[in-house]
Amino acid sequence: MSEKKRTIMIGFRSPVDARLLREWLTGLGYEVVESLDGTADIDLICMDSVTARRLMEKAFGLKRSARYFLPVLVCIKRGENVGRWLKAGFDDVLLLPATRDEWQIRIDIMLRLRRQSEELGKKSEYLHRALIESS
Repeated sequence: MSEKKRTIMIGFRSPVDARLLREWLTGLGYEVVESLDGTADIDLICMDSVTARRLMEKAFGLKRSARYFLPVLVCIKRGENVGRWLKAGFDDVLLLPATRDEWQIRIDIMLRLRRQSEELGKKSEYLHRALIESS
């Protein structure tokens, strides 16, 4: 059974940055959306600091209502306060400019955490059902 295609929401103020990231992620086999309208089953939210300020509440609302862990990554310029973003509730911070390797590592880590959360949730649901059925 093949793994489902992962969907990454990107939000970047610069159309050039958004296009470059979308093309690169699509080339890696990811589904890419640029909206938090709730129609896509999003596995990772990735935004620059400008978009993150604008969409923070919507992103965190999706994160809170998600069945499994929904990672939210913010991309900031070097020199910005990383702790501020982590304290606000973002799961990780990527300092820009970043190499493709740095991007790939962060994306892999965030999606691995998402996968592990899904696996644990499904195992928990299975065990819960088994416990109920056996009593």
